Amino acid sequence: MNIINLTTEHYKYCLDPESILKMDRALMSSEYPYRMPHLLFPRITKGNSTFLQNHYFSAYQYANQVPVFLVTKDMVGVSFDIDFLGHHLNITVPNDSQPSEELNDDVKTILDRIKEREQVTIDTPSEDKDKKEDKDKKEDKDKKKEDNDKEYEGFEPVPVIDFWGVYISSGLKIHKLRNAHPQIFIWVDKIHDYVQHEHSGDKYFYNLITCQVILHEMMHALMDINILAPYHRDTDSIPKWFNVLREESLAEAGSLTMMDRVWSKKDINYLKKHVAHPKRPFQYRLGSSYFKAGNDVVWRAIENWVEREYNQQLAEDWFRYIKRTYPRTDSKQLELYEEGFNWPYVFKYQSNLRRPHDMILFSDEDLVIRIIRDYAEKHQTSKSELMTAFPDNLNEHFEVFIDPLVQTQFIFKTDANHTRTILKDHEVKCTDGELIICDYWHTKSMHPFVEHARKLGFNIIDFWAE
Repeated sequence: MNIINLTTEHYKYCLDPESILKMDRALMSSEYPYRMPHLLFPRITKGNSTFLQNHYFSAYQYANQVPVFLVTKDMVGVSFDIDFLGHHLNITVPNDSQPSEELNDDVKTILDRIKEREQVTIDTPSEDKDKKEDKDKKEDKDKKKEDNDKEYEGFEPVPVIDFWGVYISSGLKIHKLRNAHPQIFIWVDKIHDYVQHEHSGDKYFYNLITCQVILHEMMHALMDINILAPYHRDTDSIPKWFNVLREESLAEAGSLTMMDRVWSKKDINYLKKHVAHPKRPFQYRLGSSYFKAGNDVVWRAIENWVEREYNQQLAEDWFRYIKRTYPRTDSKQLELYEEGFNWPYVFKYQSNLRRPHDMILFSDEDLVIRIIRDYAEKHQTSKSELMTAFPDNLNEHFEVFIDPLVQTQFIFKTDANHTRTILKDHEVKCTDGELIICDYWHTKSMHPFVEHARKLGFNIIDFWAE
């Protein structure tokens, strides 16, 4: 890792070599590049980048291109001309601003505040707005062509501000990596003062916390689509509250996930409590919930965010859920929300029998099974009555049910050679025996099933409208 100590008290604020090696090992073992090859594909095929064309991309390789400067508060505004092998860099230490605490408010307050801000633009006559949108699209198209044609693009530095560090990102899409200048600044005197107060200045905690802060900022660098994926979708439609929540919580969760492979369990437990401290803004504390949800959920969420997957209805529902349940967020529910951001076929359903006051998220398959079981239990149906209530035409590809006493496999409706094996945990009990519910429901089949279930009196919320 490329760490440059700019402080005047080098020994006081330096990191020990073992900690630096641990960060390198954490980045080397990161799943980041392996989970998202499609993110980098446009960069490799369209970009003129020797670095990415001639090397297999990894988080470790990219992180070594991002300088990390250790600074103190009294250095704000000071400029440095720093020599490296083969090139030099002029930097100015940014302001040590504090991150927003707006997201500590309740959901209604936050969303109402957003709607009030959006209302200002609604008063603009629609004709003027249409003209402006057409003009903006043309200017954006011209800008992209200009940036691709010229050797150097503009780099508009935008700080991503945290308590003890800042990542200087690009406010513009960068089409040539030579024009990108990402930088990380760490306020080591702030961390030192905290350790002095909380741990009597124990250098061990200084090293541990500083490493987590650096990796948090490096996660911002690894999620910077303006540099790594400038050909991906525009993000103007994503509201600031969602942007801040996703970016900061996943930077925390990602840093802890990487560290979990290298640091001791005792260290990770300490950092989990540190990240979730009640005095920290909510967007950081949420990172502890994602980390607890597990490796797959964290990287799926990061992948969704890097792809800027956004669904307004689902995002607001996710926001209400995490606010209502934190810190007791359910890992399975977080996993389902991430599935929904990637593909909106998840559903909220209130089981009349088992959860009379709680609507929770279901996958398409689990929704079908839960509703059929609830119907069978409520109406005490026979097998024939249940098959009549949920006829085979609801599923485009397979039967809705098979009787295990008669048939051992689901048979594809248009190809008898295509079958699906019975899954034992998909049975439904009837008054005269059991039926097996099909485990395959194509998206085309979910629309008629949900509408049919609603007609039978089931309350279901879907998120496919957008």
